[in-house]
Amino acid sequence: MRIRCVFLAVSALGMGPASFGQYISPTDSGVRIHKVAPTTRPWYEPDGSLESLNAGLGFGNADRMIRNMKEGLVGEQCPLASTLPGTKEYITEISDALHRSGDSPEITNTLHQALLTPKNLYLDIILHAYIMASPVPMTLLAETVVKGFPVEQRKAWYAAAGEKALYRDSWEDCLIDRPSREVLRYSHFLNRVKVLETDPECLRVIGNPFDPGREAFPTPAPGGGKEGGERRAAPNGAAQFISRVAPTARPWYEADDSLRSVNARLAHGRDGGMVGLIGAELLSQGTPFARTSEGTPEYVAELLGTPWRSGASPEITNILHQALLAPTNHYREATFRAYVMASPVPMTVLAETVVKSFPLEERKAWYARSGSKMLNPYDPIIRSIDRPSRESLRYSHFLNRVKVLETDPDCLRVIGDIVDPKWE
Repeated sequence: MRIRCVFLAVSALGMGPASFGQYISPTDSGVRIHKVAPTTRPWYEPDGSLESLNAGLGFGNADRMIRNMKEGLVGEQCPLASTLPGTKEYITEISDALHRSGDSPEITNTLHQALLTPKNLYLDIILHAYIMASPVPMTLLAETVVKGFPVEQRKAWYAAAGEKALYRDSWEDCLIDRPSREVLRYSHFLNRVKVLETDPECLRVIGNPFDPGREAFPTPAPGGGKEGGERRAAPNGAAQFISRVAPTARPWYEADDSLRSVNARLAHGRDGGMVGLIGAELLSQGTPFARTSEGTPEYVAELLGTPWRSGASPEITNILHQALLAPTNHYREATFRAYVMASPVPMTVLAETVVKSFPLEERKAWYARSGSKMLNPYDPIIRSIDRPSRESLRYSHFLNRVKVLETDPDCLRVIGDIVDPKWE
């Protein structure tokens, strides 16, 4: 009965038919996004990172999956006015999958139709996907926003977009040498609507963002961000840059250094300064690991999110190793996950530490949840991914390393039979 109820609930939000009488959910691409590497295409080109996955889900036809997502979003059972639990997550998964699915006109047509759907309760989600999918120079999108929505709605959107955009006179933005795809697209979008806007309040909110146009983003102007002065960086200071900096293009078995330049500039040129600051905070006498007060989980997540993007310094793994073994750590699994992403391959020390230092039930739980992140080479859908994500490859490798050391049959059963990606 329980399975039947879940099926009916999902059906109410829309499911697409596929060959051989099977049903493929419109969200099936979206729930696998974390297993696919982000695109390395320039920001002004379409993001095709999910094309191979869509083809696998659509039995070799990627367009079939796009039509399936369209039916789930704006079809007969359009969920955009629904307040059912889970609807927001459902719409987010479809929208995110659409803007990563290539340059099919059906993608932008679907998002355009969704944006103009009456009583749409999820306009912010749709607009975000539309900005990420819209063909540059985003003329149709800009005209639709300016002409189709009231002033207060536009002001709210511009203010939120300003948080993601790039401003040449911002001290923080001048720290970024490789802006993310999202940052560049939002900067371009605000410049496009600025040309069309006539409302003075809207123009004030938009301000003067830098427009990358169709060219590569140049190095920030010399002397940019003078107002930064000698301000001291907080231990979690680099966390705000994670979504604003382009992800690393290095192979998964090499260190991720995407935040290295930001760290250096935050620490006023002292190489490794921010890493040391984060380590001192994590391992201090009043370590946040021992606290559960309001805001601490988010603070710890920010502290742990930055070190593994900060390069190959042995100090990073030393910090995470000590943190993992800290006597009082309410965030041990989060620490473990940061360690998987930072550990030098072949992860020998990490695997030995996990097997020898943690009780059976805790290890089993970690392995079970890690299994959802790794690649299953026997899954025909997963096999269609031509560029697996860094996370998927690292978890697959970790589970293979730990499997060699495990002796408990339950742990071995949970780990299962997985293939280790080549790293030599």
